[in-house]
This record gives sequence, structure tokens and C-alpha cells, in this order.
Amino acid sequence: MNKTKELAALFSVSLLAACGGGGNSETGNSGGNNGGATVILTADIIQETVCGTSVTASSAELLVHNTDWSISSRHKADSNGKISATIPATTNANISLISSYGTGADRSIRVLSYAQHPTGDLGTLAVPGFTQQGCECQKTDVVVSSPVGALNQQYVQLTGYYGEIESKSTLAYNEVLFSGVTICRATGGDWPVLVAASSEPNNMVAGSTRNYNMSQQVSLSLQHDAIPYPITLNAFDISLRQTHFTENGSIVSAVQPPYSDIHVYNELDGAELIVVNASRNNIEYIDGISIWQRESQRSSYKLPLTEQLSATVPDNTAQLALQDFLVTGLLSDNTNYNLGTINGFNTFYLYAQTTLTDGTYYSQSFFGPLQGSYPDEIVPDDYNIEDKFDDNAAVLFEASVIRDGDNQSYQQYLSSRVKRSKLAINERFSGEWAKFNTVSVQFSTQ
Repeated sequence: MNKTKELAALFSVSLLAACGGGGNSETGNSGGNNGGATVILTADIIQETVCGTSVTASSAELLVHNTDWSISSRHKADSNGKISATIPATTNANISLISSYGTGADRSIRVLSYAQHPTGDLGTLAVPGFTQQGCECQKTDVVVSSPVGALNQQYVQLTGYYGEIESKSTLAYNEVLFSGVTICRATGGDWPVLVAASSEPNNMVAGSTRNYNMSQQVSLSLQHDAIPYPITLNAFDISLRQTHFTENGSIVSAVQPPYSDIHVYNELDGAELIVVNASRNNIEYIDGISIWQRESQRSSYKLPLTEQLSATVPDNTAQLALQDFLVTGLLSDNTNYNLGTINGFNTFYLYAQTTLTDGTYYSQSFFGPLQGSYPDEIVPDDYNIEDKFDDNAAVLFEASVIRDGDNQSYQQYLSSRVKRSKLAINERFSGEWAKFNTVSVQFSTQ
């Protein structure tokens, strides 16, 4: 039997189906009335802006599920972006958050489901997309230059702007012009720091500028050389990528063999964090479908760098269990799964995305312990997407096991997500969350 057609049908009709689930009940219980005792679930809904801030959002709904993932109750965000749900007293609850943004072909719908989530505060949750609310934007041109040598425009990156630039071209052997750059700031605030870098091997230089004049062309000089820092790896078949996170963007560059050093901009104004992604990648072909297998560790370091660099990529033993789930578990009518034999991880992650017939971008994620059941058909009827799944559209699918930072259990992982959700983005990658390990399988039906 052709597994490609099987999987395409499965994901379009089953995993991503939206045919009402437990119905549209506004009330109900999820585990008994416990003598009338109740507990309150709360969440703050926001949307990120194009100028690096956030505003409250109301386009979200919390679903509380019974143990079989049928819907027990529904709770929409109010005009202040607050969700408050009073449910029968329980320590943990199965929940889903449905959020949306945009209209027509620009619409996005995202479904996040969590098994056995600790009750109480669910944290700050962001809806898809970016808004210009509270921001002002202008266009300008930015010239990036190097005072010490030539620049290859292919390797020159700029960050700190919003959207797409109109064009990039070479002005001179050491100058690259970014034309039509949209830069946004909080209304009445300061324009963001702009950071540029050349990621060309043997010519890694960077620079930044702030307090510039938007009424004229902005000049940015690359005056900081990347400093090599040795990194310790646990294997030789590892690929490395490094990302410098700035105040409002990132600069990404591959690490060249033999992978003995990471190149760091340690004193660059605006650079706050460096993230090193170490991974082992492989492609396996099953009945004509390409399965991407990956084991990786993400390591984060605050700048300026003061500690030793190392990366320990997980072994591939978890791939066997994930592959079995992929080719047998998902193809059965049973939504139960058991990955309990996998060591070193605490969380199972399941993800799928596709485009609906009206152009809507749709994604569905599930977080659960290593053994349990994942939801199927949970989006209520009144979202009107049941008939919009396109059998001919590509479906991206990923199954993973993950371990974030020092978390020892799945419940600790969920609690840490609540804590992290209230922090600035760079803080979410540091401290107890500096190490993130995952083993995953991923493929597309087209």
C-alpha cells in the first residue's frame, strides 16, 4: 500500500480534522464535581507588534476537555485579553487554546493542546501574526560598509527592520546597499538598534548603529571582528549553526568545519545572546516518502561570553520508537501512544500544519507526557473549517521527544512554560532553559 497517500489522507481527515469533537457545550465537567469545589484557569492573551512590543488580544478561546478529549467547556478571551475559566476542582486538566489572526488569504488559525496541564495560571499566550498597533513605521535605505576589506552581498545580513526589504545590491567592493528598509518603533519612542554582519567564511565582521536619523540614508560600519571560541562536542558527525540574538532580531551563520570554534561578537552593541544549535541529521526513505530524522541540542549563552562552550547531541535510540509511532501508531484508529521506553526526555510533541482551501494557514500542536493519548477532531463546528481541508495541499508533520533545561518531569516542563511566557524573549533562552534537547522525525506529504 502507498504510505504517502495513506498519510496524506490521515492528516487531512483525522489529525487535522475539525468536525466538532465534544460539541459546542458552554458548560460541563472534566472529572467529577468534587463536592462542588472549583478551580480557576487564567491566561493572558497578547499579540506581538512589528516594533517589538505587545498588545492585548481577544481572538482566542480556551477549550477544557474531558479525559477522552471531548469538550467539557469553552471560554473566550475578553476585550482585555483575559481568559478566566471556573472548572470542577482538579490538579491537572486537558486543555486546548485556539487563536486566530487576519482575514481571507492572510488568516492564520493555531491550535495548541496540552495533556494534564497544571491548573491555575496558564501564563501569557501569543496569538499568530504581528500587528502595527502602537507602532509607527518609516522606510529608508541602509548602507553597510567594511573599513578593512571587501564585502560579498550574498553573506551580508541586516536585522532590526520589519518585513521584506525592496532590494539588496553592491555599491562598491566594500559597500552593500539595502533599499526600502521598513523600520518600526513604538509611537514616540526610539528607533531600534540596527545590526549587520558578514557571515562569509574568513571574513566574519559585524557592526551596529542606534540614534540614527530616519530622514536620511543610514550608514552602518562593520568594525567588530568575530572572536573564535573553542567548543567541545560529543561526536564528530555534528552540524553547527550559531545565532546572535539582538534586541529585536537575529544574525544567523553556519559554523565551518572542523567545528572546533564558534565565532562570537562579544562586544557588539545590541547583541545580547548567542545560541548554538548542534545537530545530527539524516534522511530515510520509506515507500517513496522522505523522513527527516534529527537529534539536536540548543545551547544558549549570554554576552559577553564568560563560560566554556560545549554541546552534547542526544543519541539516536529514540528514533526507533518515534519511527514505530509514525508508521504504525498514527495509521491505526487508536489515539493512544507509548514512548515510555525512551530515556533522557520527558515530553512528547506532535505537530502538523497545512493550508486550507480559502488560503488560511492552519497548525495544530500537542504536548503530552511520554505515554498517553493525543486529541483528534477537537475544533468546534462553529469555526467552519471542517470542509476547508484540501486533500491536495501539502501537510507538514513532526513527532518529537523533548527536554527543556533542567526539567525532570513533564509537569515541570509545563510549569516552566508558564514561567517563561512572562519573560523577555532573550530571557527565555537563558538560565535554567539554556539547554534544549530534542529528537524528531519530520516529513511533508508533498
